[in-house]
Amino acid sequence: MISTSAVSSLAHSSRLLARIALLLLLGAALVVEPAPAQPDPGSDSELSAQGGVKKHRKRQRRPVKMGTSGGNANDFTVSNGFIFCCSGTLGGMVRKGSDYFALSNNHVLAQVNQARAGDRVTQPGFLDTRCDARSGDQVGHLTGYKRMKLRGKNRVDGAIAELDPGTFDDSGSVIGIGVPGNEPISPRVGMEVQKSGRTTGVRKGQITAVGVTVDVEYQDECSDTAGFFSVRFVGQFFVESTSGRSFSAGGDSGSVIFEDVRTCPNPVGLLFAGNSFITAANQMKAVMKAVNKMKPKGDGEFVGCDQKLATGGLTAATAMPGLDERQLRLAERIQARTQKEIFALDGVHAMGIGRSSSNPEAPAFRVYVEPAAAERGARLPRELQGVPVEVIESSRLRALNCAQSPLAR
Repeated sequence: MISTSAVSSLAHSSRLLARIALLLLLGAALVVEPAPAQPDPGSDSELSAQGGVKKHRKRQRRPVKMGTSGGNANDFTVSNGFIFCCSGTLGGMVRKGSDYFALSNNHVLAQVNQARAGDRVTQPGFLDTRCDARSGDQVGHLTGYKRMKLRGKNRVDGAIAELDPGTFDDSGSVIGIGVPGNEPISPRVGMEVQKSGRTTGVRKGQITAVGVTVDVEYQDECSDTAGFFSVRFVGQFFVESTSGRSFSAGGDSGSVIFEDVRTCPNPVGLLFAGNSFITAANQMKAVMKAVNKMKPKGDGEFVGCDQKLATGGLTAATAMPGLDERQLRLAERIQARTQKEIFALDGVHAMGIGRSSSNPEAPAFRVYVEPAAAERGARLPRELQGVPVEVIESSRLRALNCAQSPLAR
């Protein structure tokens, strides 16, 4: 049994209907086919042993660390006598003046533009409380988010929630990673990274593509029968696991991706989508620009230590050399000119710039094609204006919040 009142349930159901009506009004493409395959996060025992995932999901004593389960207290759906609930990860901490905020995704905290300022944000999220809002779970309230364009191009899926005094460790410490650096840095191909998230805990990976344009599937409500619509993002980067296990899974949305160094790892991106072997992230520099415009407006800074002042233990993980900068800039210009034609081909859902398989210092276009269209994808040009094209079979990426198994109401 849930503690949410029938009145709030009816109100929420009305808001969901309004959300669907808005999507239809804006012409969003609703997909009624089965959802794209999600990463398999593995068993709880495996995750606990490998990434300490139980620490990420449980109710933590206050003040708690970031990289933990959390979400909007209204992110649930009552349908046919069952309740479904969704949540993600409270990934990092930002500060505006003397106020502290949890950083996560729009689709985790703001329900894809449909939440209201003042909505309660809880830790843990409803996924880990069987959809039950208990006394003391609230850690803050939604204040602002970057409005997502359902038709058009996006760079950031982000939102912030002001934290209640005393609820979070104001050093910005992240479970399994420690106190991060406070200086957002740009992603580059070959960079070794790490993240701490609700579902898969701490995982390590490597950036394999930058300058990514990708079409991401979002749910139109929190349920196992939800429809899906596609939203386009540009200027993203992709991460692939270096551990043999998926870098992320459903529920890891909102995790901050950091460089893999021992002391003060600086933030590189904000995780928001993925499939079984690819994770997509917004560039943290773009996220922080968006944060400045979120309510309450004002310059924000990522909370953490100053890497310049860190003493001892600062050792970057081994990484492959970066791409030749001149060739990378040239590839970016070519991509801008040819991308529209590439995306017009059936089955193509992402395109970015990665490392050439034949020349590690040279760039190559990585074009991601659905397996069902692999034969057509093989007909893509072998190069675009001198830059090689490498075709990668991949299911479509999906926003990585997730739905609870239905519970009898």
